[in-house]
Amino acid sequence: MPLPPKMLTPPSKTAATTSSSKPVALSARLLQPLAGRIRHAVLFTDGHNWHEPDDGSFDRVLAACAGMFTCDARGIGDDWDPSDLLKIATALHGTADGLADVADLEEEFRSVMLKAMRLVVPDVMLRLRLPQGVAIQEFRQLYPADADLTRQGETAAGAATQYWIGSWSGETRDYLVTLSADPGRFRQHTDERLARVEVAVRGAGGDLAVAGKPEFVLAHWTPDPPEPTWLPTDNYTGQRETGRAIDDGCLAYLAGQHDKAREAWAEAVKLAIAAGDDDRLSLLATLVDVIDPVTGEVRLRDGLTTPLVLRARVRAQHTSIATTAAAGRRPDRELRMPPAWSPEEQAARACSRAGCGWLSPADARICEKCGQPLDLADPGAAVQAGQ
Repeated sequence: MPLPPKMLTPPSKTAATTSSSKPVALSARLLQPLAGRIRHAVLFTDGHNWHEPDDGSFDRVLAACAGMFTCDARGIGDDWDPSDLLKIATALHGTADGLADVADLEEEFRSVMLKAMRLVVPDVMLRLRLPQGVAIQEFRQLYPADADLTRQGETAAGAATQYWIGSWSGETRDYLVTLSADPGRFRQHTDERLARVEVAVRGAGGDLAVAGKPEFVLAHWTPDPPEPTWLPTDNYTGQRETGRAIDDGCLAYLAGQHDKAREAWAEAVKLAIAAGDDDRLSLLATLVDVIDPVTGEVRLRDGLTTPLVLRARVRAQHTSIATTAAAGRRPDRELRMPPAWSPEEQAARACSRAGCGWLSPADARICEKCGQPLDLADPGAAVQAGQ
């Protein structure tokens, strides 16, 4: 989902260098008055004094800050927790990484700031409208990092669920929506809409503007066995399995179970080689020497340090973008998009304001794009405006 690199507002930033949830809460206090601007924070932690009470307070702080600003988190040294950094990056739509050497701190800070300066959109929202009988099972970011965002969904008007996904530069991100549906509510042997997906962008003034026309999630209901279909998500599934094997090895190594770590990283090497995953092979090269790429035999690298292993735990969640050009399989049939709306639906949903003609849901009373009250008493005019 790319966004154009068009400057909307200058960014506001803050940086924190201690290692508790207090800097996150303080960043929220500093940035809250700057609504409508790009708000960004950087958290550097060496792990000292990272003693959060096990009462859910850290999660509550992150939940309170969600949607207020983005936060990039970096670990330094050998006494920080990768899980906490990943939690921050997921909740606040930033990035997580580790520094193997404190000497890299200056260059890393410069890199993070340069990337933040390229942010041009304060916030982006994905909205999903579902018919009766359909529910969201999972909403997941696949690229540039694997993260489960399901619990971040908010209920919106018109039987919709919306997800705020942070500030954007001119970039591409991939997301996966998993739906469950009652087949008894849908026609057989036809393509049916299970969801209507809209993208909205928050501008410098804080107002939302819908970007482009809605897209639809389709399903084809049939009693026949399902046809094999390749999807770009297949590539990300493989990356997740390799990342999980790397993480298992890191946990084993940090627990002093070096043989178990070597076995897990050997499995990760085999998975990465089979998938042609060069990025994870490069990451594994910082942990092991590959003796036999066919069997996956490896040995732990000499001089392997805890900071390198901690960094590998975080980077194992980073992903490489999947492209259809890399697909070995193709769907045997293409789902055909049905007409966006029937004439009856257009009559109920089309905005009659000149130059708009936006199609809103059947139960809408105002146009979602321009706010104009919808004239449902004159279907003919609404149809004409929607054409």
